[in-house]
Amino acid sequence: MRRVVLATAVAASLTGCGDVAAPPFDEPIDAVARRVYAGEGPFVLPAFAPGDDERLFVVEQRGVVRIAHEGESLAEPFLDLTSVVSPVSEQGRGLLSLAFHPDFRSNGEFFVSYTTQVPGTDRITSRIDRVRVSGNPNRADPSSRTLVLEVPQSLGDHNGGHIFFGPDGMLYFALGDGGSGDARGEAQNRLNHLGSILRIDVSGQSPYRVPADNPFVDDSTSLPEVLVWGMRNPWRPAFDVETGDLWIADVGESEWEEITVIRRADLLRDDLNLGWPFMEGRECFQDSACTPSDFVVPSVVYSHDDGCSVVGGPVYRGSELSALVGRYLFADYCHGWIEAVPATDPGEAARLVSVDLGGEHPISFGTNNAGEVYLSTFEGSVFRLEPVPGNR
Repeated sequence: MRRVVLATAVAASLTGCGDVAAPPFDEPIDAVARRVYAGEGPFVLPAFAPGDDERLFVVEQRGVVRIAHEGESLAEPFLDLTSVVSPVSEQGRGLLSLAFHPDFRSNGEFFVSYTTQVPGTDRITSRIDRVRVSGNPNRADPSSRTLVLEVPQSLGDHNGGHIFFGPDGMLYFALGDGGSGDARGEAQNRLNHLGSILRIDVSGQSPYRVPADNPFVDDSTSLPEVLVWGMRNPWRPAFDVETGDLWIADVGESEWEEITVIRRADLLRDDLNLGWPFMEGRECFQDSACTPSDFVVPSVVYSHDDGCSVVGGPVYRGSELSALVGRYLFADYCHGWIEAVPATDPGEAARLVSVDLGGEHPISFGTNNAGEVYLSTFEGSVFRLEPVPGNR
């Protein structure tokens, strides 16, 4: 049986690194993973526009966003960025995320995150662009694409790249450390955007403004966009739509995968340092000296005996899978399992979500407007999690 170590105190405490035991697993939660779309992977994100659950937006890492309806994609892509997105690689490059503006139904704006190669060089940058829908609601207007933010990459690895809106209407941008065990010390350097989650306001001044309540807005030792730092490669952080808590899954290096929850009341604190590369999981990294109490404690960790790369998901707030309500979902890319922990107390026993992905490797979760869960894979499928027939 797989063993997951769960912290007895969540990140609201923000300090301490005491020993914890791996609790027993509760009875698995049975569900069905129904394939609702298949195409050319990797699919890095399944997404839905606000107020529209009829169209599934599928983000292909190679640079295309397609619209799928009833299992079939429309003939023309919603957006094609293959001419500007850097070629897909094992380093996690390409088109990496999409986020619809909360007012998308009225302003037609959405945002994309991708890596691009600087012409004539081998240098990579991470970008966020603003795009608008054309007169055809199934096609974006490529001429409307404008740069919001550009971040030079360090070694071109661990790019992160997820963008998502919070309940406060701000846009959040998660970036990895640049690669190679944070060889250049990016994650602990707040004068660099790498290894951080940024918080910006894209609804006001163009291309964006820094929110006045960001913790480092008047601090000369930090870039004002930085909110959380000390991460290796945050992959698909998400807000709980009911509580406003932020869940951050961070891909590990040598031994541990980790998930940290930052409660809504703590979100704008100035000490949200997750510890990388001084710490990996709940331990000092590579036997280097560290002071664990200086950093935010991971809420959940699991070892590389049990997986290799964590995939962060949502706190389930749908209605079809009653056993998942109020539980945070996460997966492992290598082993393909999905697990759920109580959002109020991740220290309680984890529950395996028993589904069959047909041997495919999960990359990203998504939810529709009703809170039901979708999962995309490296191989090119989108699955919808549903109750076993007759068992809701």
